[in-house]
Amino acid sequence: MYRPFGVESVAVASATTLPPLVFGRSRVEIAGKSLPDNERVVMQTVSDDYFSTLRIPLLRGRVWTPAEALRAAHVAVINNTMARQYWPDQDAIGQTLRLSNLKKASIFQLDSPNNDQRVQVIGVVGDSKNAGLHDPVAPAAYAPYTLLVSDGFPLLTRTRGNQAAIVQEARRAVAQVNGNQPVGPTYTLDDRLRSVGWARQQFAASLFLLFTGLALLLAAVGLYSVVACSVSERAREFGVRAALGASRASIMVMVFRSFGSTVAFGFTGGLAATAFLNRLIAPWTESSLWNPVSLAPAFGILIGVAFFSIMIPAHPAACSDPMDALHVES
Repeated sequence: MYRPFGVESVAVASATTLPPLVFGRSRVEIAGKSLPDNERVVMQTVSDDYFSTLRIPLLRGRVWTPAEALRAAHVAVINNTMARQYWPDQDAIGQTLRLSNLKKASIFQLDSPNNDQRVQVIGVVGDSKNAGLHDPVAPAAYAPYTLLVSDGFPLLTRTRGNQAAIVQEARRAVAQVNGNQPVGPTYTLDDRLRSVGWARQQFAASLFLLFTGLALLLAAVGLYSVVACSVSERAREFGVRAALGASRASIMVMVFRSFGSTVAFGFTGGLAATAFLNRLIAPWTESSLWNPVSLAPAFGILIGVAFFSIMIPAHPAACSDPMDALHVES
């Protein structure tokens, strides 16, 4: 297959085979197993390069060869979820499936000779998102795209370099083969991820980040102001302590100890608010707020802000000349 410069791999897939959301659900029958009539699995028709292009690892068995694809061999590869669900105590390789979606359903499709919708499992690949970004991975079966060919299909390409130049070169390559062949719009996997879920999350994250930054700024300014006012009022006390031999470090510790309870109370209130608002905010963040991955960095930032908000006004007081602090204007 011709590949423009910068294209690492190219794969062919059915029109509904666009991760992370796949619409092709097929009724499945498994030899030797009694399944409900409404049993469904994700069914995708792809080329053998599909898995390497999307970096889906092969766990067991093999993927069909280009020669097998050319003769529309009745083989299939399944994902690990399907292997665990239907064959938890035995090897899935060698099992026979019947996938109803492999049957020709319109005049715009062309099925292979002797296509009885039955395929034999020859490999198991790793799971990849096929039911959205947040729902669990659904059982999936992959069959050669030559078993059932539609009038249009996407080309999945893994590229490096200037994507716009690669797209133009690919369009020229298609035109050289057939000038009447239309080429649809192109987009990156990041574009698709944003369209199926990331855009909403990014918008919500931006809003939360904006309001969190404002709240953090207000808290820092408020804490700084209170500490600065307190240090100013206690300047004579600190001068007396310094004159009596108190070290700068002991004065700094004294200031931090005075406001430690305030900071601890704020952290406790923040934890309580997080637990209370978790269910309310979770639909926007698509995940729980009550987990170490999100809480640890947040509290690390809060501790740092609190430390510097106290440190900045406390340091001049600890380092000032005791005579200046004790001086009384006449």
